[in-house]
Amino acid sequence: MHLFKRPNLGVQIFLLAFLSIASLILLLGYGSQQYVFRQFTMEQTRYVSHLLERTDLLLNQFMKDLQANMLVLSKDERLLSDRTDEAVKLLENYRLFWNYDVKNIYIVTPDGRMTGTSGYLWEIKGAEHVKAFLDNDRTSPSPSYWTEPYMSPVSDYTISYIVRLTGPKGENRGILVADLDIQGILAAYGDWTYTSREDLLILSAKNRPLTTNNPYVAYDVFRKEYDLIGLPPDLIEQTTAEAHKVLDTEGNPLYVTRMTSNKWGWQVMAVLKEEKLHQSVRWIRTYAFVIGLLGIPLSLIISFYLSRSITRPLKLLTRKMDKVSAGDFQTTVESSFHDEFGLLVSTFNKMVVRIKQLMEDLIRSEKAKKHYELKVLQSQIQPHFLYNTLNSISYLSRQGQTDEVDQMITSLVALLQFHLDKIEELVPLSQEIEGVRHYGYLMSVRFPDMFVLEVDIEEEALQVLVPKFSVQPLVENSIFHGILPGLSLGSIVITGEETEDAVLIRVADDGVGISVEKLSTLLEDERGRGASGYYHMGVRSIHDRLALYYGPGYGLTVLSEPGGGTVVEMRVPKGQGTFT
Repeated sequence: MHLFKRPNLGVQIFLLAFLSIASLILLLGYGSQQYVFRQFTMEQTRYVSHLLERTDLLLNQFMKDLQANMLVLSKDERLLSDRTDEAVKLLENYRLFWNYDVKNIYIVTPDGRMTGTSGYLWEIKGAEHVKAFLDNDRTSPSPSYWTEPYMSPVSDYTISYIVRLTGPKGENRGILVADLDIQGILAAYGDWTYTSREDLLILSAKNRPLTTNNPYVAYDVFRKEYDLIGLPPDLIEQTTAEAHKVLDTEGNPLYVTRMTSNKWGWQVMAVLKEEKLHQSVRWIRTYAFVIGLLGIPLSLIISFYLSRSITRPLKLLTRKMDKVSAGDFQTTVESSFHDEFGLLVSTFNKMVVRIKQLMEDLIRSEKAKKHYELKVLQSQIQPHFLYNTLNSISYLSRQGQTDEVDQMITSLVALLQFHLDKIEELVPLSQEIEGVRHYGYLMSVRFPDMFVLEVDIEEEALQVLVPKFSVQPLVENSIFHGILPGLSLGSIVITGEETEDAVLIRVADDGVGISVEKLSTLLEDERGRGASGYYHMGVRSIHDRLALYYGPGYGLTVLSEPGGGTVVEMRVPKGQGTFT
């Protein structure tokens, strides 16, 4: 059995049309969406690249201006004068000049003393990073430099620009430090209209994050540092300035654009998630989805009517053909079609008439064939019975038992009248049993004190129709092949009972039984095997007759074992047989 049956023609046409139209609509929608997405991505990456160039340019300009101002400020003698309040005021003015882009400006002398803005905060929170500045100043060959980002107790997360202070003779007088407000500076540059400032990622020369609000930057509370997370390591090492697509560690597609032209070695990048990049054009996807939803019902309607126009006349013809296949040969198709289908209908009607004629001829032929076969099977059984009976009469005559001979001839005449004078092939079981009683008497006279015949059949079962001369051969087999070979008194019991759908007639004996080898081939077709004895032939002939009358579900079943007797069960339907 196939798990998937091939769909009918109507379904095939419907599916073909529907899939073709729906696929065209979906492909157009998908192609348009992808084209718009690609164009938007290109334009967006160009915009981001331009924005990064502008941000990088302004950031460079800011840093150069800060450097220039810090160098000028480092030459002012007031910074290291004895008047501390004057130095603090000077530094505060400079800090205000930078409009809070600089959080703190302060001086650190070689002995670690600090003077500058936010002095009270230094006294409260301390300045543990100052020692590192002084140590680095002693080893750095450059008179000024930018630090890596760090967490300041006063300025929070910052980078510092440090300028060395020297005296008239070049002696080291300390350092001038400016702490920058990184987020404030970055917020002042760039017009991030179509993307978020969170997409901006700036890395220092040592690839430490300067921006902290990027989703790929996380704060480590134990180390008190910001680190990159979720980005592939090779992304940081790349130097290409072209926008390219990469995957983060979770498999999310990213578009990365960078600038590396500044002289401080900083990387100014935009890291945009593809999902976020496309969110502004999601209406395209919605539009394509709506078109698809509208196109699918439309394709369903078109496909339905196309399929219906082709399959409707075919279904009409198919229904008529089903009736013909069920045996209704009066069926014809009336159609007003004048096309190829009209020609098909005309041919079908002619075919039905011809099939009807052939079926009638075949039925007549089969009836004649079955009648002949039944006559042949019956003729196979009757000569054996007559031979055995006449042989018994001859034996008694030689013994001088004239009364028994007369009584046997009387019983034989009655039995022959039942079998030969009646033209019916199916008789009630009661008549068949009456013939069996005559036969049993004939055999009891021939073989006195060798067997006892008992009949116990339900009254309802006696009315069932059975083939004539079907039970008697079974009794004959029980006598000659079951009881007599045992050389002792035996019994033969005939029973009959009704079940839900059949009548079961059993002929049982307690004789010598049948060998396993013979029992396995008892009901097989012996054509081509040669003669195998009357016992086999009689049982097989009765089985064939029952099958011809009632069908393959009826016949004989033989149960036996050596020394354990034999039971032959005949199964017939409750009503009249199928062949008359």
